[in-house]
Amino acid sequence: MATLLALCDQLRQRPFDYLSAECALALDGFFVGYGYANAAIREPLQRVRGRFPGSSEMPAFRRAFLASPDPRTGFHRALDALEVELRVAEPPPSDVRTGPPLIDWILDSIEARTTGLYLMEPTSACLFETLNGYRCGVAPLDPAEAEQQRATLERFERWMRDYYALVEAPWHAILRVHGGSLTVLAKFSQLYRKFLAADGA
Repeated sequence: MATLLALCDQLRQRPFDYLSAECALALDGFFVGYGYANAAIREPLQRVRGRFPGSSEMPAFRRAFLASPDPRTGFHRALDALEVELRVAEPPPSDVRTGPPLIDWILDSIEARTTGLYLMEPTSACLFETLNGYRCGVAPLDPAEAEQQRATLERFERWMRDYYALVEAPWHAILRVHGGSLTVLAKFSQLYRKFLAADGA
């Protein structure tokens, strides 16, 4: 994905490739993940904040969510506002990665019970969106690394569908239903580590 404007178009055309819902809160998690890899999104999001009412500390897409009568309207209003700002000036990619990929930081944070450092909400949906956003942020900087991340999570999804036989849902939805006695993020950590051992990664 060459530009943020092109990414916005993909989010509109195929939202469920990237998000759990057509919702401004889902976009919030996605672009938080993007920003962990690529700072190009930061300035446009700051400008978007001024387009919606809300406290000065509240992120842009949370404002859009609260200013809309339903999640889908908020989703499109948020993307509309972001696209306007990107047409005015789209910053070039800016690599802000330090250390290993985000998923490694998140796995460590699950063990340490500090997931609030990386995830807006402790849910499988937010995890899905944040990881997809991070991958899309990596793509302009290192396409091969982004493709490796995509392929690994695709294999994880196939593994999850086999692990919980006869399911077709995406991995975040499977986790939501089959979390069991653990928190959903602890269950993710447990299952993802089992997957890595089976995958040979």
